[in-house]
Amino acid sequence: MKNIIILFLIFKVFLFSDTSIPGGEVFGEWSFDDSPYLIEGEITIPDGETLLIDPGVLVEFQGHYKLNVQGCLLAIGTANDSITFTPVDTEIGWFGIRFCNTPATNDSSKIVFCKIEYGSANGPDYDDFYGGGIYIQNYNKVLIFYSNISHNHADYSGAGIYCNSYSSPIISNNKIAFNNAGNSMPGGGSGAAISLNDYSSPLFFNNEISYNSSYSASGILCNYDSSPIILNNNIHHNWSIINSGIYISNSEPKIINNIITENHCDFYSCAIFCDGLGETLIVNNTITNNFALYGAGILCSYNASPLLINNIFWGNSAAEGNNVYLEDSTASPNFFNCIIQGGIEDFGGDGAESFMGDYENCLDSDPLFTNSLENPFDILENSPCINSGIIDTTGLQLPEFDFAGNPRIIGSRIDIGAYENQSVFADDYNLTSIISELSNYPNPFNPTTTISFKIPSRVLDQNPAQDFKNTKIEIYNIKGQMIKELRITNYELGINEVVWEGNDDSGKDVSSGVYFYKLIVNDKIEAVKKCLLLK
Repeated sequence: MKNIIILFLIFKVFLFSDTSIPGGEVFGEWSFDDSPYLIEGEITIPDGETLLIDPGVLVEFQGHYKLNVQGCLLAIGTANDSITFTPVDTEIGWFGIRFCNTPATNDSSKIVFCKIEYGSANGPDYDDFYGGGIYIQNYNKVLIFYSNISHNHADYSGAGIYCNSYSSPIISNNKIAFNNAGNSMPGGGSGAAISLNDYSSPLFFNNEISYNSSYSASGILCNYDSSPIILNNNIHHNWSIINSGIYISNSEPKIINNIITENHCDFYSCAIFCDGLGETLIVNNTITNNFALYGAGILCSYNASPLLINNIFWGNSAAEGNNVYLEDSTASPNFFNCIIQGGIEDFGGDGAESFMGDYENCLDSDPLFTNSLENPFDILENSPCINSGIIDTTGLQLPEFDFAGNPRIIGSRIDIGAYENQSVFADDYNLTSIISELSNYPNPFNPTTTISFKIPSRVLDQNPAQDFKNTKIEIYNIKGQMIKELRITNYELGINEVVWEGNDDSGKDVSSGVYFYKLIVNDKIEAVKKCLLLK
């Protein structure tokens, strides 16, 4: 029995043996058998060398030390055996993984299935205020996949990940949560989850960004000519004083197919803040249930003119400008085929009354979310979002799949929002031929206008006229309320038209303003156009 106990103690010591790593250069392989690795000083992977860290390894920093990468870091764990980077003292923290002007001649560094936690960017030099978990400057060859980046801190910016000076890593399928950009610098911290600066252009997709906090931009900060692709991310429950979701300043991001929800901002803007010059593209996002004092959905300021297509702004709450807030007359966003609760009349800010941007084919209609546990912002089969997106999707860089991983376009057109309803509608006839012909004349009009569309003869030859019997025009006011239904009855010549006399279904004349008319075939929305009644 005594021998068994001795063997067990020997096995236990062997299994949990520590490896002390003094400050200096590190490379080669860190194996699971020699884990944990206790880091006793600042360490550097030198140029031309590689450090390979095996799955399941614990890397524990004994003080506020950096892991500098001048060569190649391969920290590749597995779903069941992640690699952990953590400090022994979470109050003091460690100094994070830092790629600072790493020579491009090295192979790509890979951080996969890792836990990067309790990094703290603070020190005597200016650059030390940035990048609590991961710091990347003037380097592109970094892949960050399937990792948890949490509870990191930066005195100024980029508590989770900081990208600076032409840095363009690929950041995918990570959870970036509970990071804080603190207030020890004048003006407070910013970019708690990720901060992008000086022409940085990462590909940032399929990440979950939640419960981060800072003075401004607790989610993603796009600053100084950065141009990331922000695709299919879930950005929720972040907090800041100025913007909790995505902060854009003089940059050109492409923000596509994201869910931005339940973020909280004490003052300006919550989901998206857009400031300064730059061709910002915002497409097929679902932006809902955010809270701010001004502009809970999107706030545009100082020459900002983003292009917004196929987005849902619904259920956002603010003291002024629930969904859209225009700081001044220089802010001129352009909206196409969006669902915006309250419409133009609910826009807030000094620039609302002088708004001169485009506002075409937009609706104020309940998007009819499923409210399911798995995908609460998926849309029901009778949602007005279905097939109501912009017809020409050229240049929108739409992904192949929607937020849930389903095919992005089902039926004749793309849906509005981050989800694509997967119901299959009968579409034997080429309705794009009809859509291109839908129009009204005159426009503007007073008091009547003729709404028409054409069914080409080749379509009628292939599809009997009865296929089009359940066809109608529905007219909506700017608040998304249907005021008139007009039935189409004549198909023999393939030219179909109805006259709207500027009244509602009760026969009462309606007031001057913008109205939308929808072409509906067999209960499916095929096109939406805008007309202007001037009395």
